[in-house]
Amino acid sequence: MGKAAAEAASTGAGSAMSRRELVRGIAAGAAALGMTGTVTAHAAEAGSSAVDSKEGSAGSGSPIEGFAAWAAEGGNAGSAGAPMFLEGDENRPTDDELTQMLETANTYFQCHGLTGVHFVVVKDPEEQAEIFKFMGGTGSGTVAVLCFADGLRDQDIHQEQYYPGMADENGGNPEYWHMPYALVELGWSLGYLNLAARELGYRMRTFGALNLPNLTTGEVDVCGTAGSFDYITRGMWDTDKYLEPKEGGEPFTHYTMVLDREIECPGNMTMVCACLIGRIDEVDAVSGATVGADYKAKIRDNFDFWDKD
Repeated sequence: MGKAAAEAASTGAGSAMSRRELVRGIAAGAAALGMTGTVTAHAAEAGSSAVDSKEGSAGSGSPIEGFAAWAAEGGNAGSAGAPMFLEGDENRPTDDELTQMLETANTYFQCHGLTGVHFVVVKDPEEQAEIFKFMGGTGSGTVAVLCFADGLRDQDIHQEQYYPGMADENGGNPEYWHMPYALVELGWSLGYLNLAARELGYRMRTFGALNLPNLTTGEVDVCGTAGSFDYITRGMWDTDKYLEPKEGGEPFTHYTMVLDREIECPGNMTMVCACLIGRIDEVDAVSGATVGADYKAKIRDNFDFWDKD
């Protein structure tokens, strides 16, 4: 648990504070996007009643009113592309802001405690420019977040023993599985990460076309690696250099709830995608984030009722 989360838990104020801050983020996002005053007022009014009437009611399940309207107007949209990010150190999130974002992202719901998601922050501008070269990333004004998942690799290239295994290898726990659910967890956590970035005035863009060598072939195949299911269980990119500190040292570790211990990231974690976080020109946010494009409205109807009333 991070420092901010621990302090919130110890005071019992974490739930109320998060609601207040999200409401402020909703209102700020609405204003930045040029929404109607009605939506902004609705979000603020709804937020006031939700927070004030539910003060300290952690676990009450109360909704954040105004969120649906904010999202429908494009409040949760990301950057249209890497070149849209503003350059300059002043547009890059601080370590404290990144910590808040990533702790929020890691509140995603876990399946059986598998906790497959792990993030690695890369701030070096030259390193970012190399990783996102194909997509036009410069590394100026942004930070990169490399997005990893556990449980995807086949056992022969996965350091930890999946179940079934000996009791002294995995604690005899039958729920540490080789399965694709970490992809669902990663998608869930990236949704949270996007909202956490928006709350602080930043935008996010996720990429799969990365200028990194393929773990299996050793070749750089920008579109083929992320675009092929063949690599999901065999490891996608060779990312071991990012799974230890830049200056060298012990490899990063990952806490797995179902095992209730740390495992090493190298040999276990698979990078699935990477994202950039920074600021964009909010005056041009609607066109820049393409939220007004016709296809954005059409994809909202991609659902059906099997047994509609």
